[in-house]
This record gives sequence, C-alpha cells and structure tokens, in this order.
Amino acid sequence: MRDGSGNFSAGTITASLTGSISGNAATATALQTARNINGVSFNGTADITVTAAAGTLTGTTLASNVVSSSLTSVGTLANLTVTNPITGSVTGSSGSTTGNAATATALQTARNINGVSFNGTADITVTAAAGTLTGTTLASGVTASSLTSVGTLSSLTVSGNSYFATTSGDVGIGKTSATAKLDVAGTFNGTQAVFGNTAGRGLEIATALNGGTNEGSSVLNARGAGTGQMVFQIDGTQVARLTTEGRFALGPSFTPSALLHVTAGAGTLDVLAAGQSGVSNGYVISSNGSALTHQWYNTGNEAMRLASGNLGLGVTPSAWGTNLRTIDIGFGTALTNANSTTDTWLSSNAYYTTQWLYKNAAEASYYQQASGAHKWYTAASGLANAAITFGDPKMSLDASGNLGIATASPGTRLDVVGPDGNGLQYRTATRTIGLGSIGGVNALYGGSGTEITFHIGTERARITSGGYFKASDNGTYAGPTVLYHEFSNSANEVSLLAQNTNASFSQAVLLVRSSRAAGATHNLITCQANLVEQFSVSGNGTIYAQNTTVQSLSDARLKENVRTATEGLAIINALRPVRYDWKAGHGNDRKDQLGFIAQEVEAVFADAVSEWKMGEETYKTVGPGALIPVLVNAIKELSSRVAALEA
Repeated sequence: MRDGSGNFSAGTITASLTGSISGNAATATALQTARNINGVSFNGTADITVTAAAGTLTGTTLASNVVSSSLTSVGTLANLTVTNPITGSVTGSSGSTTGNAATATALQTARNINGVSFNGTADITVTAAAGTLTGTTLASGVTASSLTSVGTLSSLTVSGNSYFATTSGDVGIGKTSATAKLDVAGTFNGTQAVFGNTAGRGLEIATALNGGTNEGSSVLNARGAGTGQMVFQIDGTQVARLTTEGRFALGPSFTPSALLHVTAGAGTLDVLAAGQSGVSNGYVISSNGSALTHQWYNTGNEAMRLASGNLGLGVTPSAWGTNLRTIDIGFGTALTNANSTTDTWLSSNAYYTTQWLYKNAAEASYYQQASGAHKWYTAASGLANAAITFGDPKMSLDASGNLGIATASPGTRLDVVGPDGNGLQYRTATRTIGLGSIGGVNALYGGSGTEITFHIGTERARITSGGYFKASDNGTYAGPTVLYHEFSNSANEVSLLAQNTNASFSQAVLLVRSSRAAGATHNLITCQANLVEQFSVSGNGTIYAQNTTVQSLSDARLKENVRTATEGLAIINALRPVRYDWKAGHGNDRKDQLGFIAQEVEAVFADAVSEWKMGEETYKTVGPGALIPVLVNAIKELSSRVAALEA
C-alpha cells in the first residue's frame, strides 16, 4: 500500500526495484559495513571464530575443563603443589623452590671427588691419590705397575736375574754396571734380548751360534714371524720392510717385489743416491712424483742423465717429443730414434717436440735415415728454443743409390740442383774444375789461369786457359799453348769432318769468317803440306796456290750420251766484256773491274751462269769452266778460216 507521498507501508512487491531504498529492514543477508570482532572481520555472510584477548580475561579460576597450558613462564607463585612427578627442567633461584625432593637427576652444583668432577648424571672412576696410600705392601692381586721411576733401590731381584741402575740413568741387565741406557750381557753366542709376546713372536737380538759361518756376529731376528715381515716405522709410518724371502723395501707402505725395492711418495725428491763424497762421484735416482730421473756424477759434475727415456751425456736431455728416444751429447749433438720406428736422426743444435727447435743461438743441422734413404738438412742461425725451418734437404741419398744435392728426389746417380753459378766442382791447392750453370747456360768450368783436359785412358782434348780448344788422338798437339784451335790426328784418317745431314740443307757446311775488312793482307784459309803453304784464300777472296791447276772430273767411264758440242764463235762474238765498279758493300768495293754481266751471259749462253746464295739473297755468277769448250770451238772455227785464207 502506498500513501500520497509514494511511500509503501504494506504489501508485496513482485517486480524488481531500482534505485535507492532508505529506512531499516527487519532482516538482511549482509551488513552494509563489515565490522571487526576481536580483530576478525565480520559482515554477517558467514560464521567466524573469535579468540579471547588474553588481557580481557575476568575472574580468578580457569574453567574446570582447562587441564593444560602452553605457558612458557608465569609470575611469582605464592604456593605451588604438584601431585605428580615433574618432568623437564625446573629453573629459578634457590629461593623460588623450598622443601626437599625425594629424588633428582643432577646436582645443582657439581662436586670433585679425588679431583674428578661429579654432578650425578653419569658414572665416574675415582683413582686413589698416591699420597694417601696406607700400609707398606701392595695387595697380592697387584702384579703390574705403571711406575716410570722409583727411589734409590739397594738391589732388585726378579726371578734370580740381577738388574742394576746407575746414578746416570743407565740400566744394566745381567751385569753389575751399565755403559748405555740399556746394557744387556748374555752368552757369547746366543740370544741377548727378546721383545715379543707370549706366542713366541717378537724381535730377538743375538750373536751367531758357535760354529756358524758368522760366529760372533750380531744378529737381529724377527723370531716366530712365519710368513710375517719385519716393518720399520717412524711415527707409525712405514719407512722400510724386510720379508721372509729376503726382499727389502725402502719407502712408504708397500710389499717389495724385488730383493731391493725403493719407492718414493708424492713430490720431488731423491729416491736413491750412491757414491763417494756424497754423490760427487756417484749415482742418483730422483722422482718428481710422476717420473724418475737417473743422474751420474764425476768429480762433482753431472756426467750423464736419463730422463723420460732420453739420455744426456754431459748435458740435461732436451724436452724431446712423445715416442722419441734420444741420446743428447754435450753442447748440441743428439742421436734420436724417431716415433717408435726405425727412423734415425743425428742432429746438431736442434731438438724436436712437435716441431724442430734451436737448442742454442747458433746454426742447426740434422741427418735423417728412414726406409733406407738418407737426408741431410741445415738451417741458418736462430735464437734458443725458437722454431727451425729446415726446408728441403741439402743432400739426399735414396735407397737405390742415387745421390742428390739440393734435391729430395735425385733422378740419377748424382743429381745436383742449384742456382745460376758454380754448381759441382773439384779443387786442389792449385786447380779447380766444376759443373754448373753460368748466365743461364750449362757450363763446365775451371779455375782462373788453369786448363781443362779431357781423358779417355790418356788425354784426348783440352781447353786452354785462353779458351782455345785442342783435340788429339794421342794427347800431343802442334801448338799446345799457341793461340788457335787445333784438331790433330796421328791415324790415317780424316782429321776434321764438317757434315750436315739435313736433306733440305741450304746453308754452308763450313763457314770461315773474319771481322777484318776484306783485303789481300790477310788470309781466310791457309793450307800447308809438311809445314809448307800450298794455297790460301785471301781476305778479298783471291786464291793463291803453288799450283793453279783446277782439275774437273771427266772420266769417260762416268759419262754417257756423249755428243759433239757445236757452240763456238757465235757465242763468243755475242758476249760483251765490260768494266765496272762494285756497289758499296759488295765485291770488296773494288773499282774498274773487268768481267761480264751474268744476266747478259745467261741470255747468250746459260750454261756459263749459276747462282750463289749469300745470306737471305741469291745472286747470279759466271763460271769460266763452261766457256772453255766454247772457246775451243771458236778457235777451231777461226783456225779453219785462217787455213782457208792461207790456201
């Protein structure tokens, strides 16, 4: 029901309301504003649990159902009655708890009993104070003592053996005085002392029995050891061991596997040293913890060293690479077996790790033998421990016997490779001969001022110091030192043959050339018989001879198809003799010469004309030989005419 102001006073609203609703509802599902109860938020939508604030408790007695508490402390109680045993600790001052407990687990204050602290929490052992002992005799059950000293005893008898102690602290056994801390006197030959147990095992000190091979000698015996061993220790650590087989070990704990077995622990130390004057003349084995080094000394100087499988003679071996076994000798020489093969190296001032290195600052070299081949290497000077570049071998000898110089693969018995210049040479104090390449040309050379001779059994040829070649079948020459080339033959054979076998040959077989200008004052060719000049060809081409006859082959046995020639006076009359001057550079530049023009002669009588090839040019020539038969016929014709006129 709604009034005039629009307010509802009763009724049911079935539709949804929008907007704000004011006033107080009889009930609600949640508080508009949540509230804290003892610090816990509450808005009416769910149950909560509220604990009581300790400071707000009222009354003096807890509810009867409260039987335990988590209190760790309380205030001062005027009175406390506990009907059951109290477990745990009770602390506080002595004034806090009164009365006497029937039992307790510990005394509040520990007390000393004969100097031993006791608080009742554990058992203790109390010894009697030595100064409080009463009476004069130990109980009969006391059979041993830990006394380390006693007062002055007038005598001490144990089972009939006399023991004597001197004022100096020395003890004698079996004698009336002592000369050492323990001085034992026994039989001449026999046991003197035994340190052991009731099983008969122990250390026996004795002298050799009568009749023994070592009679009167001192004996140290591990008695009753059986298969045991005698062990020597220092501070509980083994330093030596002796087995029943007579094997002796020196070093940390181990059983020897040899008659003398020496071992070393970690670190660098000498394992064995033997010699005179310390080891000035002796032998030392040392260890660096992983490898042994053997050293031999002579007069205080190390003479030899074996380390890492390498031996040094008078020097410490270099750090050679793995699988190399080397003998180092002195300043830089070494002999090496390479890489567990049959390869052998002989090196100077060089050693190999993973590459070749200099030992010292100097030149280096090495020789290699492998698979039957031999090679020699050299290197220029370098710094100590610097890398070496040997390059190709300077000399090689292969398994077939070929020797190469400056080549790794010789192809002949002697194969020399080198730069332009002197190659292979042999020298004496005054002579030199060599093979090489000079100016890019292969050369056989001799020393300055010397000759080169060629021998096949005896001398067959020579080159003089002036460069003149002389050849002889018997080693003798017409002019061995004269300045000309010579070919001498004592046999009934040709002395000099000039031959060309080219079927298309078009040059001169023999060329004679002079650099002097053409002229009659010198000869191009001179021929002698028994040292007498027979003919010569002068520098201007003129032939001078003892006999000017030139014979032409004309044997009838060599000719066929012979006919009478008819050429004669007509041809002679057709020829034109001329005078002429040679052009510059031709005919020795001669002037006013008498002769023919070859082309004119060729037009009249071609048989008299030939050709002369001079260099790259071919020139026509006129020969008198063909004109002689024509002249004969011409004379015969004239003779017939004269005869006819005279008739």
